[in-house]
Amino acid sequence: MFLQTLIYSNTQGQFDAFGNTVQLNYSRDLDTNGSLIYIGGQYSQYSGENKDSISENNEFLYPNRLNLNNSNINFTSGKIDYEKKWNKGWGIDVGAKYTYVFNEGDSRFSDIDINGNPVTGTIFDADFQYNAHILAGYLEGSKTWDKLFIRAGVRTEWTRTKGNSKQYNQAIADTGYINFFPNFLLTWDFAKEWELSVNYGRRINRPSFQDMTPYVDYVDSLSAFIGNPFLTPSYSHEAELSIIFKEFASLELGYTYTENAITLFVEKDPNSNAFVAQERNIDYQQSISVGLNLPYQLKWWTTYNGFGMNYNISRFQLDNSLANPRKPMFYVYLYNKLAIPKALDLEITYIYHSSGLQGIFEFFPSHNLIVSLSRKFLKDKLQMRVMGSDLLRLQNQGGVSTLDGFNVRYQEFWDSFNARISISYRFGELKKKGDNYKSKLGRDEEKRIKN
Repeated sequence: MFLQTLIYSNTQGQFDAFGNTVQLNYSRDLDTNGSLIYIGGQYSQYSGENKDSISENNEFLYPNRLNLNNSNINFTSGKIDYEKKWNKGWGIDVGAKYTYVFNEGDSRFSDIDINGNPVTGTIFDADFQYNAHILAGYLEGSKTWDKLFIRAGVRTEWTRTKGNSKQYNQAIADTGYINFFPNFLLTWDFAKEWELSVNYGRRINRPSFQDMTPYVDYVDSLSAFIGNPFLTPSYSHEAELSIIFKEFASLELGYTYTENAITLFVEKDPNSNAFVAQERNIDYQQSISVGLNLPYQLKWWTTYNGFGMNYNISRFQLDNSLANPRKPMFYVYLYNKLAIPKALDLEITYIYHSSGLQGIFEFFPSHNLIVSLSRKFLKDKLQMRVMGSDLLRLQNQGGVSTLDGFNVRYQEFWDSFNARISISYRFGELKKKGDNYKSKLGRDEEKRIKN
């Protein structure tokens, strides 16, 4: 006979976030072949404050709790690029980038008495400071022939990190290291209207700033999410082969091997029934992918359809044994746009993915249907759009893990259906079309900020 206990937890939360970015860019064309020099700098600041008031139907003396999390993230970047192109198809690209990152966060959690005051002896208090200096340099060379293009290069990156934790009362990061990231691309028009593309690259994926902060996100008395200041970057080898017909249909084969991969891990307290979820590094992840893309366009109809499969494999240590889960995932992306003359444009997008594997979890399938109506006025300068997302109300997140003899299941439900009305006006061309790839100097750092 099994004894089942249901715990209901109610959380009323308030999250405030503020961010700003200042960026300066300078570029100059050096000749008519496309040679240029670029210099840019960026400063970004982000701060977030989260306050959760929690109550639940448990048998504890103090069923009410308060959870406070604060984070402050600053980074400064500077970059210089020099591109030289020659008439005979040769090109060289050399550059350097420096980034300084400062991440500061604190977390405070406690039981609350009937007067709303923290209960002595139940207070968890942790703060964390982390800074990193990242200096990178790269060199790429390229050559264009009549039917062949080759580009190869390498990026060298030196990183110096240091972190301190009040919770652990020690320096949790104090290291420096050098990495090399080669890349290669080949495109070949091997037959009439047929193109072959091969590319390879090694990349680094750093953990998000928030995941490295020792926060506590209390769900109920049996489950909580916590930060991990000991997270380290993961490294991926990515290779892809694609065959394109008439710049129309494409078949893509891909393989990715990620060492020290970052994924959500769940651990059971041996002295209780409580579970703790935390982002951790695991041995590796592998992904084998196959994709078919079918775009087509007429004057009144545009369609893009993508179908694919990813086969994911993970390996990690679980207690005293190695776990090696594996599972395929299938996805469908359907986009159609109908241009009704002198009336409006109708756009319909449908996105689906089957169940799949992410670390120790097998996540559930998801659907999303998006419909948009738009019309242009004033010689196409003014556009009005009405868009509805998740019309089927089937976009949600959830997963299950049955490792180590216990069953952990999570399901997030929220009303993701939304409708938006937007109005935009195009004044004209305000910048050169070729400058977009320089416009987000701190893109890598911004990806590490969770919204």
